[in-house]
Amino acid sequence: MKVSYNWLKETVDIPVDPDALAKALTMVGLQLESKQPYEEDTTLDIEVTVNRPDCLSVYGLAREIALIFGSPPPAIKGLHQTQVIPFRTNDGRYSGGGKDLRILIEDADLCPRFCGQIVTGIKVGPSPSWMQKKLEACGLRSISNVVDITNYVMLELGQPMHAYDFDTLAGGTIRVRKARNEKLLMIDGKERPLSDSMLAIADAERVIGVGGVMGGMETEVTESTTNVLLEAAYFQPASVRRTAKTLELSTDASYRFERGADYKMQANACLRAAVLLEQCAGGTVHPVVDVCPGKFVPAEIRLRQPRIARILGQTIDPHLADNILTALGFIKKAENLWQVPSFRVDIFREIDLIEEIARHFGYNNIPSTLPKAEKRYQADHSTFQLERAVNQFLRGAGLEEAYTFSFVNESTEEAIRIINPLSEIAPALRTSLLPGLQESVAYNLRHRNEDVRLFEIGRVFLPETEKIALGIAMLVEHRDLKGIMESMLSALLYGEPTIRDGSIFVEGKNIGRMIQTHSESQPLQLCEIYLSDLIQLPQRRLTYNPLIPYPFVERDVSFLISSDVRFSQLEDVFNRMDVPALRAWKLVDRYQGKNIPSGKVSLSLRFTFQATDRTLTSEEVDRMFDTIVRALSENFAIELR
Repeated sequence: MKVSYNWLKETVDIPVDPDALAKALTMVGLQLESKQPYEEDTTLDIEVTVNRPDCLSVYGLAREIALIFGSPPPAIKGLHQTQVIPFRTNDGRYSGGGKDLRILIEDADLCPRFCGQIVTGIKVGPSPSWMQKKLEACGLRSISNVVDITNYVMLELGQPMHAYDFDTLAGGTIRVRKARNEKLLMIDGKERPLSDSMLAIADAERVIGVGGVMGGMETEVTESTTNVLLEAAYFQPASVRRTAKTLELSTDASYRFERGADYKMQANACLRAAVLLEQCAGGTVHPVVDVCPGKFVPAEIRLRQPRIARILGQTIDPHLADNILTALGFIKKAENLWQVPSFRVDIFREIDLIEEIARHFGYNNIPSTLPKAEKRYQADHSTFQLERAVNQFLRGAGLEEAYTFSFVNESTEEAIRIINPLSEIAPALRTSLLPGLQESVAYNLRHRNEDVRLFEIGRVFLPETEKIALGIAMLVEHRDLKGIMESMLSALLYGEPTIRDGSIFVEGKNIGRMIQTHSESQPLQLCEIYLSDLIQLPQRRLTYNPLIPYPFVERDVSFLISSDVRFSQLEDVFNRMDVPALRAWKLVDRYQGKNIPSGKVSLSLRFTFQATDRTLTSEEVDRMFDTIVRALSENFAIELR
C-alpha cells in the first residue's frame, strides 16, 4: 500500500523522519517495500499482509504508529454532524428535500449492511490541489471532486465508497440482490455478463453496479450531476473475491472488501465524505440511511498470562500487555477477557492476541533459547519392518520401485471423492496401486523401454478403511510373477500361497489378487497384496541347531521299483521311520529304458547318517541302512541292484 508520509503525520504524531518510520513499521510486521520522494512529501510503499486489511488505510497505519512511538491514539476527525437513521430491518426509507430514497437489502448474507446518503445541489469539478497531491502520492490519479472524495475516504478510513448520480436512479431505489444473468456496462467502458452467483446493486428497473467491485456507467457521476447518492456498504469477502476472479476485474475496492472491511465504518465513511463534499463541491447534506438487518457480535477471547510466557519464552509485564492491546483497539471486558474490535478480522484465538503483544514488545527483545524437551522416539508403524523386507527382496529380484500419485481420476462408486481437490483431473483417492503402475508401464513402453519390472508400496483408500498395499507390474509371463510372489512370501516366513480365480490366499485368508492383461500388445502381469492384512497372519518360526562336530557317513542304494510309485510316497516312508541318526536323503539317479523291465524304474538314493554325540561306527550305520532297505521292501516290493 502506498501512503503519504505527510498524510500520516497529519493523523498521528510522528517524531522521526520517513527512514526511521519505515524501519519502525518493519519491526512490527509492516515491511517497507520502497520509498520515493514526491514533491515535498515522501511516498512509503508498505507491504501489508493479506490478513491485515485494517492497515490498508492511513487511519489503520496511524494506530500502529501511535503505539510504536507512544503518541496519542488517532481519532477519526471531520465527521459531518448530520443524523444517522438506523434501520434494523432490510428496508430503509428517507424523504427530504424533495428526494425519496429507499434501500432494500434482499440478500443480507452477502451484504449485511448498506449505508446511503443523499447530497443535493453539488457542483462537479476538479478537486482541490491538496487532495490531488495526497491521492497522487498514494498512486491514484485525480478524476473529479466527487470521485476523488470517495477515493480519499477509502484511503483515509479503509472503507471503499461509490457515488451514484441520484437523478439517474429509477424510483430513487437501491436494491441489493443477486444478479439475474444480466449484463452491465461498467465505468471502465466494458460490458460484462453477471451470473446469478454475483451480488448486484440495482435500482427499481436495472442493475447499476456489482457489489464490492465496480459501478455501472449509466449511473456514474458526470459534469452535469447535481445530486449524488453516497454508498458505503459491507460485503462478504468470499463473495467479492469470487466475483472479482470470475470477472477478471480487480479494483481498489475489491482488494479491500475481499480481505475484510470494518463492519462499523460505513456510517462514518458517509459522514466523512459529506464534510468533504460540502468543502469541495458545495451542496446540502441529508441524513445517512443505515440499513443493517443483522447484528454484529464482536468476538471475545480469553488471554492467560502463563500462556504468554510459555509461547514467548519470556514473562511479559501484564500492564505492558494490557497497554499494547488497548492501544490497538481491543477492549478489556473482564480480567483476562478481551473483546476484538470490528476492524481486526484476523483475530480469532488466544495465540493471535499473543502475537499482537509479541509484535509490539519486539521480537528482537525476546532472547533466543532452545525449547526444553525430552527425547522421545516414535514407534514405527505396524507394517514398517514388513515394507522394508518386501522392498529389499523385490529390489534383489531385479524390480525397481515406483511412486505414483494418490490422487486419481477414478469414477467408480467405491472411489472416495475429495471435497476440495487440488486438480479437477484428480478428484478422488486411489483404491488400488495397479492403475498407476499400469500407466507407468505404458509410459516406459512408449519410450521403448520394454524390460519393465516395477513395484510400489503405498496407501490405498478403500470405502471401509485405509490399507498399506504392495503393487507389482511386470512385462513377463505369469509363471515368472507367480514365482517371485511365492518366493517373497516364503522368504518372509509366511505360508505357501494358493491362487483361486485370481485371488491370493495364505492360511485361508484372501490377501490380494493377480491379474493378467496387456499393455501396448505385450503381456502384463499385475499383482496386488495388502500388507496390512498379510502382517496379521502367523509366520513360521525359525529354529537353529548347533553344528555337529562328528563326521557323517553316506550310503547309496540302487533298486528297481514300480514306475507308478511317486517320490512323495518314498518321502512319507522315510519320515515315518525311527532312525534318529538319518540326517538327509536325496535322489542321485533315475533310469528307465534299456535293461530295465517294463513298468519298472531304477532309482539311486543317497542317505546321510550322523550322530550328535559321537562318531558312528560301521556296525551302527549298517543296522540303520538295513532298516531303511527293509522298509522300502515291505512298502514297495523293490529289487536291489
